[in-house]
Amino acid sequence: MQISVSAVPVATSVVVTPATPTVISRATQAMTAAIRDQLGNPVSGTVTWQSADPAVATVNTTSGLVTAVSPGTTTITAASGALTGTTLLTVVPASLTAIVETYRAQFGLPALGAAIVTRTGKTIAIGVSGNRRWGTVTPVTLTDKWHLGSDTKAMTSFLAAMTVKAGLVSWTDLMVQRYPELATIARPEFAGATLRTLATMQSGITGNPNFTPVGTLAQQRVAVDNWAVQQAPAATPGTYYYSNVSYQIFAEIIGRAWATGYEQAMRDKLWTPLGITTGGFGPTTGAGQSDQPVGHEPAGGGWTPCEACDNSWAAGSGKIHMSLPDWSRFIWDRAAQASS
Repeated sequence: MQISVSAVPVATSVVVTPATPTVISRATQAMTAAIRDQLGNPVSGTVTWQSADPAVATVNTTSGLVTAVSPGTTTITAASGALTGTTLLTVVPASLTAIVETYRAQFGLPALGAAIVTRTGKTIAIGVSGNRRWGTVTPVTLTDKWHLGSDTKAMTSFLAAMTVKAGLVSWTDLMVQRYPELATIARPEFAGATLRTLATMQSGITGNPNFTPVGTLAQQRVAVDNWAVQQAPAATPGTYYYSNVSYQIFAEIIGRAWATGYEQAMRDKLWTPLGITTGGFGPTTGAGQSDQPVGHEPAGGGWTPCEACDNSWAAGSGKIHMSLPDWSRFIWDRAAQASS
């Protein structure tokens, strides 16, 4: 007589699929869990789902349907009794490339980039389109550095606020006190100019120099600053007048307060704490190069590359460049602090 012995199925594991999925922000992903016995065969049972970080992704406790909330990683767990199975789920920003390309083409721009950020410190969508140099096929990338132009002023203003908070300066400090070299040459109309009026463009100082300064960067800035305070006010002090020069003087004072100069203070006090690694000053690349997006000027319905050009004297008003993800870091940090 032959006796056949079969092992009694005992649940020993929970296997979650798909393994290590990547999901676009705001999209969904169906997860499945298989309960298996000691021989690897499926056995019946109920499963309960959980996300370790609902701020990144939530999961329906019974169906296993994941909803991506914002970029990041979270562990998705399927539990059946004392048994659990897990997978690491990654949420990535949605692509804005198609939308960005629509607007880039509509306005005939060399290149365009955009991002959507939240107050919780996430970039939920990002995209770039176009070429680094007009007339060439050198596509821009998500890691490329973009010249921020006058958006530099936003960073300069925040660095100034940090300087005030550190007790190194006050908004009511007079320009001629913090920049004493100007005291003996400034017109009397600027005697009451303060850090606040420089920052809010109410000092009356002219907008831009009417000459091209020469020499080292330091010499160029001194030349512009000295010239500006000897010119008649462009507007009545106390009224708004957009001025790049006022922000350059403003940045010079802030750099002196930290005893490192404006550029180094920006790196040390703002960029490093925020994790900004691509920040720099001046042109994104050299003349004739296409390894980064190039500045352009309108020309006959098209564009002409501006080879390594920049307002070298205007550090605090318009010289910063960085990648779109790093620029987004600054924006969501500002939005988060403003909302709190």
